[in-house]
Formats: sequence, structure tokens, C-alpha cells
Amino acid sequence: MHEHKRLFTIVIPVHNGSSTLTKTLESLKDQTHQDLVSQIIIINDGSTDNSVDNIREFIKTSNYTVSVIKHKYPKGLAQSYNQAIIKSKSQMVIIMHQDILITNKNSFGILAKIFTDKDLFCAYPTILHPKRIWNQYNFWQKCLFSRYVNVIHSLPIQKFDCFNRQKLINIGLFDTKHFRTAGEDIEMIIQSKKHGFKSIKSGIKVIHIHNTQKNFSFRNLLKKEMQLAETKGVLLRLHGPFIPIYKSFFREVILLGLVFYYTRPLSVLLFILYIFFYNWRLFLIKDKHRIFLPLVNIALFMSNIYSTIKSFAAGKQTI
Repeated sequence: MHEHKRLFTIVIPVHNGSSTLTKTLESLKDQTHQDLVSQIIIINDGSTDNSVDNIREFIKTSNYTVSVIKHKYPKGLAQSYNQAIIKSKSQMVIIMHQDILITNKNSFGILAKIFTDKDLFCAYPTILHPKRIWNQYNFWQKCLFSRYVNVIHSLPIQKFDCFNRQKLINIGLFDTKHFRTAGEDIEMIIQSKKHGFKSIKSGIKVIHIHNTQKNFSFRNLLKKEMQLAETKGVLLRLHGPFIPIYKSFFREVILLGLVFYYTRPLSVLLFILYIFFYNWRLFLIKDKHRIFLPLVNIALFMSNIYSTIKSFAAGKQTI
């Protein structure tokens, strides 16, 4: 039994997370079996907001041993993960983002039981995107998450993933050469499968609340979409089209269809459907910005393709 061992180090990268960080840290305070946690390592990745105050308050009021790594300038998720993993001395590492709520009170006990399997590499949660959270966003953030409302999915994308630390080191840790702020999670999935490592669902449920700042703008939306598009380009360059996010290439398929005579009518139809239905939920809310949605979706379409091509050519993520 693992009850009296300090099995886990929790790694939390933070960059301008003040709108969600307190809630995320409070969900850690609510956990039972905190004695299973050796330490929490928080990486303050060049934050310029009040995140540091949230971290200080957590250190004062929690029962955890907390250490902070400070970056003067943002270095990105992959580098932050690796720095903390190397610093950790525990058998397992839990990586969680600054914008999730853990719904299970006994998550450490659950993970301790799961990791009695010595062959296990990763246990990952079920991620929820409740509509009540989406309703709190401003218009532009609603655009970003409109396709995920009430969607439930399970993927090891570092929302509350627990790893065997030694296997992470054996695999070479997260790829900092090609990825910076997105995509390193998908690359880890690919590499773990190549090594024959086993990953399973933990049964733990987390709610992804994301940044809830009211000043989230169209520019922020565009940047986020371009970051994700760069992930596609780099993964395509590294591994070809048969990658876990291959479905995200539907824009490129539509564009190619417009080029060829026989596929053009269908592609035109698909493009029109994309313009009006990609963010269809936004047409149902009362907001003055919704009349611009067709233009917004065209901008997202073109910027996504541009960023995919750019990152494919560069072979790395730059945003």
C-alpha cells in the first residue's frame, strides 16, 4: 500500500492566470490524502498580472510544501514542465494547468491505487466543459470554446495528468525544440505510443474553466487559434498526416477542394457552411458582435491555414 509514501509532485505552470488560479489552487486544498504529495512546484512563467499574489496566498494558507520557479520572461509550457520534472524527486508527477477544477476529492488516493501497476506510464482525467462556465465568458472567448460546450473528452493534455517520472525521463521529457505553448502534449502521446508505454483513464473528472478575464479580445482569439494551428503544422512536419489531430485539417481540405474543378462546388458549399455554422451557438445569444461572425470565421479560417503552413515550413512553434 502507498498510503504513507510521498508519491506525487504536482507541477503547475502559471502565466497570467490570476482570473482562475485561486479557484484551481482551492480545489487542491479540498483534496484528501494530501500526505501523498511530496511538494507542489509552481512555475511563474513571466506573469505580469496578480498571479504572484495568488501563489503567495496559497503558500500561506495551504498544508502543502510549495516551491516556486520564477522566469523573468515566458519560456513556454514544455520548458516549464521539464524544469519542474527534473527538480522533482517523487515517483510520480502530476501536471495540471492553472485553469482547471478537480471535482474528485480523493484524486490522490485514486492515482495511488492506479499506479500500483508498475508498467503504467500515464493516467489522465475526463475533461468537462459545462455550459454554465461558457456562459461566463465574453463574446470572443465564447467564440473560442463554442464547439466544446457540454463536450466531454479524455486525452492526456496536461489538465491533471499523472506520469511515472522515470518513464518521462526515459522518453526524453517534453519536446522543447519544436513546441512552446501548445502541441507538446500531443507529441508526448505519439512518443509514448512509440515506446509502447501504457496510458489509461484515471476516472478523475476536471472542469476546464480557462481564462475568464473580461478583456479577452478578438486579438486574443486570433492568437489562440494561430497557436493551435501551429501545432498542426509542426506535427504534420514531424509525423505526417496520420496524427491524433488529423480531423483538424478540415480547413485545408476545403481549401484544396476549391482549387480543383470537380470538387469546387462541394468545397464552396462546405466553406459557406463553415462561415455560418462553425460558431453557430453565437448566433443564439444577444450580442452586438454576432453580426460580424461570418467575417470572424473567415479570418479564423485564413489565419489557421497561414499558421499551419508557416509552422510546417519552420518546423517549430513560434507563437
